[in-house]
Amino acid sequence: MVVFAQVWANHELIQLNNPLGGMLRGYEPIANLYRGIFTGSASVWVELADIVEFQSDAMVVFAGRETGEFTKGDKTVALSIRTSRIVQWLGEDVGWKQTHHHGSIDDATLLAEYQRAVRGVA
Repeated sequence: MVVFAQVWANHELIQLNNPLGGMLRGYEPIANLYRGIFTGSASVWVELADIVEFQSDAMVVFAGRETGEFTKGDKTVALSIRTSRIVQWLGEDVGWKQTHHHGSIDDATLLAEYQRAVRGVA
C-alpha cells in the first residue's frame, strides 16, 4: 500500500472502473479495494502490453491490454483486460499521480468465469 499511495492521487474525484468493483470514486474506496486484493486469499498478476501513449505537458494516457491470471483456491482464470490509465502532473508539491484507471473484459464468457471465480461460485 506504500507504493499505491505513491502512485495514486489522494483526491475524492479519482476514479477506478473495473469488471468486478464497478465504478469507484475517491482515494479511500479505491485503496480499500486494492488492500483487499493485496491481503486476500486470491492471487492476481497482470502484465501491461501493447501500450499506446498519449501525452501533453500535464497529462499522460496509457492504453493497452493486461494479460495474466487470477487464482483462488483450485480455480485459475486467464485474464485479458482492455485497460487505460490517466496520469496527471499535479504540481511540484505532488508530482505525477494516477487519477483514472479503466479496465474492461470484452469476452462475455471470460468475464462471467472471472466473476464466478472471484465470488467463489462454481
